[in-house]
Amino acid sequence: MSDAAERHAAFVTRLRDITSAPAAIIDAFARVPRHHFLPGVPLHLAYADDAVVTRNEGGIPTSSSSQPSLMARMLDQLGVQPGEHVLEVGTGTGYNAAVLAAYGAAVTTIEVQADLASAATARLGAAGIAATGNGAPAPGSVRVVAGDAAQPPAGRYDRVIVTAGCWALPAALVDAVADGGVLVAPLRINGMELALALAKEGAALRGAGGLPCGFLPLQAAGDHPQRWALGAGGFAIADADLGVEGRGALDRLLATPGRAVADPLGLSDGEDALAALLWLALQGDPLITIAQPRDDEPASWTIALNVLPTSLLLILLGATHRTVGQAVLHGADGALRAAAVAMKRWRAAGAPGPDRLELTVEPGADRTGWSLPYPAEGGAATMTRGAHRWTARYGP
Repeated sequence: MSDAAERHAAFVTRLRDITSAPAAIIDAFARVPRHHFLPGVPLHLAYADDAVVTRNEGGIPTSSSSQPSLMARMLDQLGVQPGEHVLEVGTGTGYNAAVLAAYGAAVTTIEVQADLASAATARLGAAGIAATGNGAPAPGSVRVVAGDAAQPPAGRYDRVIVTAGCWALPAALVDAVADGGVLVAPLRINGMELALALAKEGAALRGAGGLPCGFLPLQAAGDHPQRWALGAGGFAIADADLGVEGRGALDRLLATPGRAVADPLGLSDGEDALAALLWLALQGDPLITIAQPRDDEPASWTIALNVLPTSLLLILLGATHRTVGQAVLHGADGALRAAAVAMKRWRAAGAPGPDRLELTVEPGADRTGWSLPYPAEGGAATMTRGAHRWTARYGP
């Protein structure tokens, strides 16, 4: 057995051990060697359970191969059956489409970067997966389309899966889901990102139970990633436009000396930082993700609770993203007080996690735009996202 084959076999065994995905999904991974889709990547990295960045533009990642265990969990959420028609948004390397085809789905995959779509077509063919750019795909094959998720290939699909982070869901993409079908996408909710499975019910999508995740942002017409350069270097991303004054206030706060504070979430044994931060995200103050250079080290992402215009709380998560590694307060104590109040309410509600979150996506009654969550009782919140209104609440 070759080194690649041995690593692939060990990789599949590990996926069976660390995920709860059905055996049939893992069997599809067993039929598709990942290294075929990562040319030039060392085998030990190709068969690690990690995302692999495959393209950078100006130091900013623009394409990657997703973490395989997360891929498996999202395919489990998708609930696809052999023979069903699947639309994938974000072809990337073509690996996820190949696994879907190996499972027996008829896959149409769309990629906004035309050269990546062409390369994925070639890799699919080299891996033994029938790939074409024209015509409806047969079960076990892939149609690769270069295009925009805001204008997906015509038709209705039993399942739709998005492999890029979404501030909003393009209306045409929602329309492409057949009634009773399922859409799985990583959805950004005020700085937090969850992969959710949403079932189509008339004009609405409804689902529950989210997987914390982190994807490169969807590149689609009308999408709304509010990303800007910070005055002192690095970048910030917010779900809503803070405006010139808000962005200026953020720069001024970051320029003031910060002071280290104890864990602002006050986590005790068994409590999860991501669950606490999701609750905090639904309270309405902006949670901003910030990447700042640290000496000669690569920029690291920090979550910032921004209580405009005078208080900013930076939270750096631990290695597993389940604990708080460090917290720094800039400016006044408002953000620290806001976190304490939110955590008191979170614990009073039973410290719910992403698995209890329920989300409804429905047409926005002719209103379009983006907003931060507007909180209601019990941790529920509504927000305007593109052409839709999102309503999030915690179930039992």
